[in-house]
Amino acid sequence: KRLQEEFGPGSDDEEDEQFKKKPEDWKDLFRGNSEDLFRVGFAFSRKTVQAYAPLTKSDVLICSPLGLRELTGAEGEKKRQYDFLSSIEVLV
Repeated sequence: KRLQEEFGPGSDDEEDEQFKKKPEDWKDLFRGNSEDLFRVGFAFSRKTVQAYAPLTKSDVLICSPLGLRELTGAEGEKKRQYDFLSSIEVLV
């Protein structure tokens, strides 16, 4: 349910007056969820897949560049968390 709420298509767009005034190609591009700040961790066991697992215990992370930057912080910030990235095997 949480996955559908956060990443599913938005139904409010169709009813918005500003959305109705836009050209069709713009509507096709921005219809639904076009948010660029996301991060989701998946943990796998023998019989289950857990979405929204804690990032430190996740087997797979799906993050936007902005979401990853928000997690790791910038150089000089007091609270930086990036030790969970030490076991990355594939980065796309």
